[in-house]
This record gives sequence, C-alpha cells and structure tokens, in this order.
Amino acid sequence: MFSCNKEEQDCGKCTQVEGTWRFENVTFRKDWSIHKTDLTDVYKDIRLHFYNDRTFLYHHSGRKVDLTGYWEMDEEEQSNGETTTTVTYLDWSSEDGNGNYEEGNWDNVNISRNGMNATESKYSGTYRFHLVRE
Repeated sequence: MFSCNKEEQDCGKCTQVEGTWRFENVTFRKDWSIHKTDLTDVYKDIRLHFYNDRTFLYHHSGRKVDLTGYWEMDEEEQSNGETTTTVTYLDWSSEDGNGNYEEGNWDNVNISRNGMNATESKYSGTYRFHLVRE
C-alpha cells in the first residue's frame, strides 16, 4: 500500500507517472451500453505534465490553455470475501484563476513502458484512457 501526495514526495511507484503524457486513445461507454464512442480527437491537443514535487500542468494547445495544480496517487486493496485486488488511483486538478478548471479522478491506473491506462466513471458512463510518454 502506498500514497503519494505533495507532502509525501518519496514514493518509488509514483516516479513512474512523472513526466509528460499525451492521450493516444480515449473511449467513452455509457452505463449499460454495448457501444463505445471514440473521443481520441477531443483529447489530441492535451498534454499532462506530472512533476516530482506533485505539481501538475494541464496544457491544451488547441484552446491555448495552461492550467496548474497538483496530483496524487493512492493504492487500495478491495476484497469481495474470496479475492483481493489492488486498485491504483491517480487524482489531479488544475486551474488558471480565470474560471478554467480541469480534473481527473482516475482508477485502475496501470503504468508500463508502453504507456498508462486508466478509467474514470462520470457522466453516467466510463472513460477509458491510454496515454503515452512524450
């Protein structure tokens, strides 16, 4: 179990997320639907910058917006009585003081050499993200 936030900066697993990421594939599936919508084009101009001091930059080149904020990671064991799984969470939020705000509350985060995968449940459905390092 671990937790990485701006107060606790010494987390080996958290160093995996540090760096600049771009969205390679994004889909959305409404609850109870068998169809998913490809949203990759909506995210193509967004870069997420995770820094080792737990600060964060959301850069949208298409909208010419840079939002700064913080990020943190956490891990939790979940059990149904028979099996126990570990779920990794990545939360980030950013703003610019002019009313522009973006956030992510991702779960099922998996980071490998090939990229980062995560899901987020909101708007009566689930987003699936695949990001790659820049």
